Amino acid sequence: MPLSNIVRVSRHIHMLLNQGVTTTKLLASD
Repeated sequence: MPLSNIVRVSRHIHMLLNQGVTTTKLLASD
């Protein structure tokens, strides 16, 4: 697996995790 693909996938996972955390915070503060 090329290194560029690994970087792209890890960034995508990081983005999804950040979205999940943001959504959880919004729900918790409601």
